[in-house]
Amino acid sequence: MEAFTSSSQEKDNGEHTLDQTCDNNLASYGSDVSGNTEGANLAQSSESTQPENMTSQSLMSRKHIEDALNQILDDVKNKRENDLHILSDVKKEIMNQATRVCQMLEVYMTHLHVTRSEQLDKQMLMLMSTLTKIQKLESELDKSKKSLSLLYEDIQGSSPFM
Repeated sequence: MEAFTSSSQEKDNGEHTLDQTCDNNLASYGSDVSGNTEGANLAQSSESTQPENMTSQSLMSRKHIEDALNQILDDVKNKRENDLHILSDVKKEIMNQATRVCQMLEVYMTHLHVTRSEQLDKQMLMLMSTLTKIQKLESELDKSKKSLSLLYEDIQGSSPFM
């Protein structure tokens, strides 16, 4: 039974030592974060004031955790705003590039239309000239037909064998 109680006491002392070590580490971390040594001094004080210090350390640790959480939230907010600015800049650059490409395409198409239009105009003039010649030839053909028809009628009307 003695062994059980002594190991139980060792366990309690070990837990107490472990708790004190954790508190010292938290206080040390708190002093590192905040830049002061007040937390470290509290952890190194005597065990007689331990319960009073535990409350102030818990409050201080909670305060540091809240401050760290607020800092993290602010950092996330700033990073998100930065991401939105970057996205906006990328969007503007893409729109500028698209505008430049469209302008280049428009210039190319205009040049192509002018070039093709000149070729088309030449071909249209040739076609109009050819059609004008065809019209003149058709007109001459009609005159020739009429002349031949009149000649045929004259020959038929003056024929003695009839």
